[in-house]
Amino acid sequence: EALAAYRRAVELDPENPYVYNNLAETCVSLGRIEEAAPHFRKRIALSPDDALNAQVALGCINYAQDEVNEAKQHFQAALDLWETAWQRRLQSPAGLLENKAQALLGLGRTDEAIATLKEALEQMWPGDTIDFEYYDLLVQASEPPEGLGEMRRLLEEATQEKK
Repeated sequence: EALAAYRRAVELDPENPYVYNNLAETCVSLGRIEEAAPHFRKRIALSPDDALNAQVALGCINYAQDEVNEAKQHFQAALDLWETAWQRRLQSPAGLLENKAQALLGLGRTDEAIATLKEALEQMWPGDTIDFEYYDLLVQASEPPEGLGEMRRLLEEATQEKK
C-alpha cells in the first residue's frame, strides 16, 4: 500500500527528491533492496547537496552486496555532506550522528563510529526511533565491518532502555 502510494507520488512529482527517498526507504523496509538502490541514486541526482541519508543507505546496500569500494565512495560522500547537514539541521541531532556513525563504520573508522553512535544515543529526542535495517544489511556482507557487533549491542541496549 505505501509502496503504491510512493510510486504514484513519483509519477505526480518526478522532480521531487524526497519522494524518491521515501520510495527507496519503503523498499528497504520491505526487504526489496535491489529495487531501493536506483531510487536512492535518483534522489541523490536530483538534490546531491542534502542527500546524506541516501548516501549512507546506498553505502550499506553496496556493502551488503560485497561492493565495498562503491560502498566506501557513498560513505565518504555522506561524510562530506555531514557538516552541512548538521548546520542546516536536516534531521534530529541523533539521526544525523547515527548517519555519521554508519558512514565511519563503513569506512573502517571503528573507534570514531562507536564514539559517534554513543553521542547519537545521548542526543535522542522523544519520538526518535532506532532503525536496525541498515545495520542488518551490513551483517549480510561476506565480511561485515569491524565494530558492527558492538554498534548493534549499543543500539539494542538503547532500545531496551526506551521501553
